[in-house]
Amino acid sequence: CHDPGCRCVGADEAVIANLLAVAASGAREDAMLIASLLVPGDRLLVAVHHAETAGLAILRIGRRLPASPDSRQPETLH
Repeated sequence: CHDPGCRCVGADEAVIANLLAVAASGAREDAMLIASLLVPGDRLLVAVHHAETAGLAILRIGRRLPASPDSRQPETLH
């Protein structure tokens, strides 16, 4: 059981993270397969387009951030 402030990644979050990463890499067919777990078939193309846009934006943001001096592992692993 997780409390509301738990920082663990659940299954839905993991699927979305993978979708964004795959879509940003340009693998549209793989991204559509992953997106099919979350959205109806008639909305796959739009969902993948938005996932690609969001994934690329996250990559750009990540490249601008300085490396964190405190990049230790979380205290609780599930």
